[in-house]
Amino acid sequence: VARSCFGQPGWRDELDRALALLRDINPAARGVLLVYGVNIGWAFGTLRMDEEILHETAEALRFAEQLGEGYALDAARCARGLALVAADPQSAEGFALLDQTREAVVQERFAMPVLAPIDIAFARRRVLEGDRDGAIVALRGIAAGQTAAGRWLGRGVALSALAEQLIARGSDDDLREVQAAIDQLQGEQAEPGVV
Repeated sequence: VARSCFGQPGWRDELDRALALLRDINPAARGVLLVYGVNIGWAFGTLRMDEEILHETAEALRFAEQLGEGYALDAARCARGLALVAADPQSAEGFALLDQTREAVVQERFAMPVLAPIDIAFARRRVLEGDRDGAIVALRGIAAGQTAAGRWLGRGVALSALAEQLIARGSDDDLREVQAAIDQLQGEQAEPGVV
């Protein structure tokens, strides 16, 4: 999954091999791997939600549901929900699963970093429902929260989603806000030694 962030080829083959390996060794962990793969792959546009991913997430969820409550189930719900929403931005099943995952995060049963992509998905749904202004307000809050928490990956995803909506709305102030965010990001060094 990290290789996908760097645009390195072959990462999807590695994801597929890891999923196959986990199917035999630790099926419960497949949902955890999928939540990261789907989350990062969808957010950065490196993973298309094809039938294979939809099948993998459905299978991981079925297995996790057999195990009962817990981290594996929350991960599988999140992966399946994100995959469904990526494939169909109005997926009722996808948003129901994301609601359940969000509740698990709020109750501190699941990892906080998944909150940004979930909230971004809900903001994008607001756009489809005709409330771009409300989505922009929500996306600003998500980006600010990710920045304050030092979650740079979530921050980048949130700022990208915000920029898309500001550009789509297209006022001069919106475009200035996008440019200011770009300028700020260009002035920061991501990690020591990373150019």
